Amino acid sequence: MIWLSLVLFLVILQIFVILIKEHREPYKLTAWLFVALIIPLFGFFIFWMAAGGHRKNMPSEDTVHGPRKTCSPLLQDLQQTPYTRLHRYIHSISVYPPAAARNTKIYVDGQSFYDDLLEDLEQAKEHIHMEFYIFRDDALGHRVAELLKRKAAEGVVVRCIIDGIGSLSYPKKKIDELIAGGIEVHVYMPAGMSILHKRLNYRNHRKIVVCDGRIGYWGGMNVGSEYMGDETKLGYWRDTQMRIAGDAVYGLQHTFLRDWVQVSGQNWKESDELLRGRFGFSGERPIEGRENHGLGGNLIQFITSGPNQAHHAIHALYYGMFTAAQSSIYVTTPYFIPDDGIKMALISAAKSGLDVRILIPGRPDSRLIKLATLSHLEELMREGVHVYEYQPGFIHAKMIIIDSLYATVGTANVDMRSFFSNFELNAMIYSKSLVKQLEKIFFEDLQHSEEIDYRAFASRSYWRRMKEAGARLLSPLL
Repeated sequence: MIWLSLVLFLVILQIFVILIKEHREPYKLTAWLFVALIIPLFGFFIFWMAAGGHRKNMPSEDTVHGPRKTCSPLLQDLQQTPYTRLHRYIHSISVYPPAAARNTKIYVDGQSFYDDLLEDLEQAKEHIHMEFYIFRDDALGHRVAELLKRKAAEGVVVRCIIDGIGSLSYPKKKIDELIAGGIEVHVYMPAGMSILHKRLNYRNHRKIVVCDGRIGYWGGMNVGSEYMGDETKLGYWRDTQMRIAGDAVYGLQHTFLRDWVQVSGQNWKESDELLRGRFGFSGERPIEGRENHGLGGNLIQFITSGPNQAHHAIHALYYGMFTAAQSSIYVTTPYFIPDDGIKMALISAAKSGLDVRILIPGRPDSRLIKLATLSHLEELMREGVHVYEYQPGFIHAKMIIIDSLYATVGTANVDMRSFFSNFELNAMIYSKSLVKQLEKIFFEDLQHSEEIDYRAFASRSYWRRMKEAGARLLSPLL
């Protein structure tokens, strides 16, 4: 009886601690209580190691400012529209103002992206800043690493950030070789440190490359051969990556340097000199007016989010876009696990007569995540949302388009991990011609997809529904 009473006390205690720590985020609270009850004590140990408070122990991104934001002349005409509220909302949640991007290029496959990336890395003269969630020790990873070492030997400053969990399989000896080759490398929260500091659940999911402060890349692709379609299990890998030049690169550069200060311990003033000094950027002035938007530039605005923000900017961005839409919402995402607010915004749009379409993978890379995704679909389809499954392989692109006028492309999925636990980066795209290109890509993807039939889906077995329900309970932790 004594042992039984002790065990019961510990079970009650762990529930009490979880309630205290997660009461502000009910979606996580439910998931952690489920884990703690299914695997008592050990489940609580996992919670303690993974759910440490990020905001208490780190500088908030809300306090790290970019260039002073003013009312951009490039947005003045746009603000006299039904989307005025959306513009103001995005302006309030982003560190960066809208800026002009030149030579914009969209990649829908890995081969063309890596061809251009390697060429730009080869042409770099001053510095290379690279940040990836996944860096593989495969043929592509080896090729990139050797090129970076050669550029460092030429005197180019090369700085790299990789995530400790996303790049867990990348050998330490390879990192040591990069450092020995003159490359500055830092790992964001290695697995051991993540456990020690109780931040295992928080990852840096950003993908950024900046060459000489003049050319920048971001999107869904990491460094790995699977992004070139070499993964036989998943088949063709469909992703979206973007390349820009011009003033808008500042947002990528500044975001990288913020992350660099965090992982390296370098003084921010020293990093800020990269923006103020020889690379030609200044945080003391608005940057959006230097390029002529009317002569071929594309107006974009970078938005970052992370668990150390008081307000989750990309969650706010997606919700704001969905509620502002007037005629259509098109979503491409590999992981669709929305919270109640996002789901209600989509349902409200569909019930109001908007054309709402969601494109997800037909071949998932995670069976558990796919089950969690399916658990949300019946309610959405019943209210008029159309859901499609991409068939040729795995679609990893993250893209939202509303009304053929505005789009966002970046690293954030439509799931609670991206919204609340990961460091992410998206770009809001205002230029109609660029949005039209992205919309064309969306409809080309639909031609290779199959719409889920609502009636057939609604008649699935109770056993399948039970599996979906279990996955949904765990989904905030996936």
